[in-house]
Amino acid sequence: MMRHYTKRLQRFFALSIVFLLYCFSTILFPALIKAEAPALEKYAKTSEPITINADTLEYNKEKDTYYAKGNVVIVQGKIKVTADEVTVNNDTGDAFASGNVVIIDGEDTLSCESLNLNMNTKAGVIHNGRMFIKKGNYRIEGNEFEKLSEDRYKIDKGSLTTCDAQIPDWRFRGSDINIYPNDYLTSWNTVFYIKDIPSFYLPYVALPIKTKRQTGFLIPRVGYSTKEGFKIKEAFFWAIADNMDATIYTDYRSEKGLGTALEYRYVLSPYSRGNLYTNYVNEWLTGREKWEGKYLIEHAFTERLNAKANVNYVSDKSYYKDYSETTYERIQRSTDSNVWITQNWPSSSLYLWTQYTKDLTKVNDETVQRLPELGYKIVENRLYELPIFYSLNSAATNFERDFGITGQRIDINPKLKAEINLFRTFVFSPRGELRETLYSRSKDTEESTHRFLYSVGANLSTKINRIFNTEGLGTIDRIRHSIEPEIDYEYIPYVNQTQLPQFDAVDNIAKKSLVYYAITNRFSARYTKGAEIKKLEFLMLKLSQSYDINEEIRYYNLATPKRPFSDIRAELNIKSESMLNLFIDTKYNPYTGYITETNSDLRFQIGRFWYLTAGERYTKIPRIEFLTGGMGFSFPFGIDISGTVWYDLYLGRLREENYILKYARQCWSAGIVFNHRLNIENNIEKDVYQFLFTVELRGIGAVKLH
Repeated sequence: MMRHYTKRLQRFFALSIVFLLYCFSTILFPALIKAEAPALEKYAKTSEPITINADTLEYNKEKDTYYAKGNVVIVQGKIKVTADEVTVNNDTGDAFASGNVVIIDGEDTLSCESLNLNMNTKAGVIHNGRMFIKKGNYRIEGNEFEKLSEDRYKIDKGSLTTCDAQIPDWRFRGSDINIYPNDYLTSWNTVFYIKDIPSFYLPYVALPIKTKRQTGFLIPRVGYSTKEGFKIKEAFFWAIADNMDATIYTDYRSEKGLGTALEYRYVLSPYSRGNLYTNYVNEWLTGREKWEGKYLIEHAFTERLNAKANVNYVSDKSYYKDYSETTYERIQRSTDSNVWITQNWPSSSLYLWTQYTKDLTKVNDETVQRLPELGYKIVENRLYELPIFYSLNSAATNFERDFGITGQRIDINPKLKAEINLFRTFVFSPRGELRETLYSRSKDTEESTHRFLYSVGANLSTKINRIFNTEGLGTIDRIRHSIEPEIDYEYIPYVNQTQLPQFDAVDNIAKKSLVYYAITNRFSARYTKGAEIKKLEFLMLKLSQSYDINEEIRYYNLATPKRPFSDIRAELNIKSESMLNLFIDTKYNPYTGYITETNSDLRFQIGRFWYLTAGERYTKIPRIEFLTGGMGFSFPFGIDISGTVWYDLYLGRLREENYILKYARQCWSAGIVFNHRLNIENNIEKDVYQFLFTVELRGIGAVKLH
């Protein structure tokens, strides 16, 4: 009988402790309560085994009170409580733990001298507590933690840091501290300490101790630029719901004007989401107003019916040159805005497409717009069990523009091809296609017109492999070398197209009698990494050229030398798993002996400590020639140095350079960024300089001055 009573007592005491853990956790981890409380509640109701160890375990029937004394250890699931003594009054719900109290919930910990808690009201007080929240590495200390309500906790005097050291590199110390779950910590009469040295005083401060998105002001950006003068940018983040949020920006530039921006983001499903950004600038010194819109929307109405919009619009062609921080946007010559609605089937699709293009180099009146295009496509399908494949592209398009010819066009383009294996070595692929194009008007009259043409061609290719066993060569046990030669011929007859309106490339398809030939070498390795077997193509080299038969048999303009051979194109790609990546794409003119085009990129990296990048962009006509380079070092004692340059060989000037020096510790970092770029407007060169200084406190945020 006594044994049965003892087991009941232990079971009731264990459940009381688990309930106590749940109640106390609302004080223990205020920043995590909204995310973690359901899990703790689950533990209070679960049937997970409970382990209780104590030197003595007693029950006072008159006081209806349970006592555990001496090396108390209570474990259930991921929750563990240790203390010298734990007392629970079943009648009042009051609980008391004292002596080296430590509560561990997963990776989060609270240690204190003692705690008082009422299991009915869930209110309580922690004495001399030290709280550690793993997510964010927050460390909060206070002489007395008090729970005031479901969403507010108060500390009389305390501190916050994310540093691990016993004497932290930085901390905030204040009084009348309020903790709002999964939100912010607010403090009055706050002093910021560097080590143990008080550095500056803040009468009031709000610091994030959040584990998810939260409404509030973001850290402002304040600075000065030689082009824009004094500037300050403030942002307000609005967490509307779990699946949507927005950011509102205010941007002041003393030499430009006042800007306002709104960015709205939402996710309805994995296939339906959107990001909408609009920025408006009022240039009070020039009296001009400029704005930009970037909208990316994807929406799935059904599994097969979906819509997508990718809108990029600026009101002024100089907008990106004045306000963009990216080189790509500053040099781009046009912007495209596209909207699609697509209905997909297993082997075909129907789409409605609208495209608006804005030319950033001149007046936009002559730019052709697709408003809209309706198209139907059949993807390549096999004809029964025959080695024959068919496909179709068709579209009806309405072309509009402010100045110039407008009209409608219907283009129908069925295709047919075969794949025939010859001698189990070669693949022979003959093909043919028809193209009928109807126009609502001709180039010079309002009468409708049309064009019919066809093309035929064939491709012959093979693949030769050899495998080399390389056992004993480190982790590589096999290398495969593949040689892939191919030859292709395409023929398109001459068709008079002078009467056709010119909207895009479809309206001027030149005659062709072209032989294309190429050879590709590939080297791939099979190797082991740990328990995995991996494959990597570490080298690819492709050489290609074409021969124009029409040019060879040309009988007019004989004063101009015949040049039937095209440029020789060489493509090289060398890469390792992580250390090296080299890509070179170059063209060589066999008649002039000159390289006509080169694009190359190199990245060499040794672990995370050092990397080098280099690149070249060159075309002979039109003349474009510049070099890019970058280098970065990461030193073991926390210093990172990196830089990138863009050098224009044609001008003989640096067009842009960017250098970064960063020093990082466990809980903070500081950096200096220098940026210089050369702006060229109306053939006038102007150097623009910018400095950026950053200080970041881990878990708190960054302050940026530039």
